[in-house]
Amino acid sequence: MSAALTRDHLARLVRADDRPWLSLFMPTHRHGADVQQDPTRLKNLLRSARERLADLGLNGHDTGRFLAPLDRMIDDSLFWMRQDLGLAIYRSPEACEVFRLPVSPDEAVIVGPRPVVRPLLPALAWEGTFYVLGLSLRRVRLVRGTARRAEEVDLAGVPVDLEQALGPPERERDRAGAGGGAPRGTTHRDGVVEDRDVLQFFQIVDRELDRFIEPHDAPVVLAGVQKHVALFRKATRHRVLETVIAGNPDDLSADELHRRALECAGDELQRALSPAARRLDELARGERVITELPEILRGALAGRVETLFVDPDTRRWGRFERESGTVELHLEPRDDDEELIDAAVWETLSRGGDALAVDPTRLPERAEGVAAVLRY
Repeated sequence: MSAALTRDHLARLVRADDRPWLSLFMPTHRHGADVQQDPTRLKNLLRSARERLADLGLNGHDTGRFLAPLDRMIDDSLFWMRQDLGLAIYRSPEACEVFRLPVSPDEAVIVGPRPVVRPLLPALAWEGTFYVLGLSLRRVRLVRGTARRAEEVDLAGVPVDLEQALGPPERERDRAGAGGGAPRGTTHRDGVVEDRDVLQFFQIVDRELDRFIEPHDAPVVLAGVQKHVALFRKATRHRVLETVIAGNPDDLSADELHRRALECAGDELQRALSPAARRLDELARGERVITELPEILRGALAGRVETLFVDPDTRRWGRFERESGTVELHLEPRDDDEELIDAAVWETLSRGGDALAVDPTRLPERAEGVAAVLRY
């Protein structure tokens, strides 16, 4: 079965010392008729894998045994019903790792001395949970989100509108007579809602949210009109981000709130949920930053790279002689070349550094697809 990818999995891959490794990447589908295409896609990729293993000298029997766990996946209908947007498969003589990815990778089949891990970085741009809180006097809503998924939280027991929290307006209570309930002591008359009513309502909501926001310091993106957002900031004890989804959220679906949060608050969420992303500030300031790939490779090999930032779409081909530190860069891949940004990722991670996929606009102007912050 497949597992949702985590950084612990990434660390385990870079510690692997057996060989050869098959690294296979393919887009998949969560639902719909397109799911039926995914087993055929894997079958075709495994055909390519057989050819490349044969090029290494494996005979048909050994290749069949090597790929047997992956062949069995082709007809496993339950396996295909539980996929995300992408699949990463790693196979060696001692290991078989299968990961669901929340991003759609390019198709690739690579056989080499180590697992290729760079395509995993976009799936780990940031990890963890954030929330979108829709603020409205008629309907408070909470959406739990990750980098790729969203689900509306059932706020059972929470007064989600002003009247549930504070009781009916005075004019309605007057109409109801003495039996209309206990006064709530507000100045909410004739449809006019005073700020102190709204503040009191949001204070009640904020206390109740303690039961639903986990961990307690998870970042929260507010969605609402300016006045409600300002009042909630006064009421809350939660970790509310600066970026706001402006406007009335009542008619927005959970998926739409999630999409808008990623669109307008993506950088802030990345900083909140990824320790490596916080180093972007140092990248911008140029402190201990290097951008030349040969220097980055040598620094990574020496364990000097603390955080590596890579553009997911840039490829740099060449050769890196680890013993001498010599680096050759080639405009086009040649026989026995390796993808050198992947090599930098591997050397960085295997020596305790971190690697992060970022938008290329966040890299220094002089960088060509990669930059590094050094430890010293």
